Amino acid sequence: MEVMEQILGRLSHFQFVYDVRPNVAESFRPDHLKSKKWLVHEICKHVKGNFKRVAVLGSWNSILLKELLEARTSVEHWDFYDIDHGCHRDRDMYCESNQLPKNYNSFQTDVKDLFAHEDVHKQYDLIINPSCEHMEDIKAVKGPVYALTSNNYEGIKEHINTISKHEELAVKNGINNIAYEGSLELTNYTRFCTIGSVK
Repeated sequence: MEVMEQILGRLSHFQFVYDVRPNVAESFRPDHLKSKKWLVHEICKHVKGNFKRVAVLGSWNSILLKELLEARTSVEHWDFYDIDHGCHRDRDMYCESNQLPKNYNSFQTDVKDLFAHEDVHKQYDLIINPSCEHMEDIKAVKGPVYALTSNNYEGIKEHINTISKHEELAVKNGINNIAYEGSLELTNYTRFCTIGSVK
């Protein structure tokens, strides 16, 4: 079975078993599907090997991201960071309803202060921030690989840190060893991506 068919089947089962919040379905809208498939493709293309520990900052529920990346490579453990408790609850219920292993921890916290400490970054070999437009920039440190995405969509008040071109991501977040930079045109906005590290 094709990966997306399997994921959508699990989503349907999840919605049948639980009273699912509307924003779970929102995370599977066509542009979100395209964005996550693109991000995972570029990570797997430019970062070789399996991952022992991955952090996702501003994770939302990260169902798509987790499922797509694990279909392409091995992730031993995930740490998901989001200030919305409901996002973590949605992920837990999705995994429970589909009898998926819980190889992750969930943290309801603001990552800006936590990731101001270099030692926190160094726990991970990959740090993904798929929501850079929602938060202030977090400076990268030497050690992990970073996969960052943002956009130029200013029509949402929560988008406090939009950008106009992909080169801004590396500059604003201190990444100087770039493996990939690019953009993806979507329905109402452009999504930008940078993957790299600090020399």
